[in-house]
Amino acid sequence: MDQRKANSRTARQAEARNSAPVRPPHWKQINAAQKDQRTQAFKLLRLRREGMSWRDAQEQSGITIRTAQRFFPTAFSRDSGGQLQVTGYDRYVEHLPLPTTQPGKLEIVRARGSHQRSLSGQWLNALKAAGRGDFGPIDAFPKGIVIDGYHLATDHDEVQRIVEAQTESDSPLEELYALTGVA
Repeated sequence: MDQRKANSRTARQAEARNSAPVRPPHWKQINAAQKDQRTQAFKLLRLRREGMSWRDAQEQSGITIRTAQRFFPTAFSRDSGGQLQVTGYDRYVEHLPLPTTQPGKLEIVRARGSHQRSLSGQWLNALKAAGRGDFGPIDAFPKGIVIDGYHLATDHDEVQRIVEAQTESDSPLEELYALTGVA
C-alpha cells in the first residue's frame, strides 16, 4: 500500500512538472482584494528568495503558496528532488508608486521583473536614509537606473528635493512603504 501511495505521488509530481503553466489573471481583470493578494504574493517570492523557509514566508506575507502560484505560475519550479522552489528571477510586472519632486505627487511605474522591483525597493530605502541625513546608501546606489521611464535619482540635490517634497506632503516616505508593500 505504501508503494502505491509513493507511485501515485510520483505520478502527480511528474504530471505537475510536465503540465503547461496556467496563464495568470491579467491586472485589469482582477478585483481590489485579488490585487492585494497579488502584492502579498510578490512579498512571498521576495522573502523566499532571501532564504526564508516556506512556512515563515507564508506567515509573514499572509498568503499561501497555492495562491501565489495562481498569480505567478512561472516563478515556481521543482528541484531534482521534486521539492517546490522559487526561481531566481521572474518577469512579472508590479505597479509601484515612486515619489517625485512635487509635493504629494507619486509617479506610478511598471517595474518589470524581480530585478527592477528590487532596485526600486533599494532606492526607496536609500531615500529614507537620505531623509535622516545619511547619503551613504544613495552614493552606493547604481547611477543611471531608469525604470519605465522614471529616473531613480542619485544626485544629492535632486534626492534632497524629493525628500523635502515628500515631507511637505501628507504622504511621507514611510507611507510609501505601506503602499508598495516594501516594509
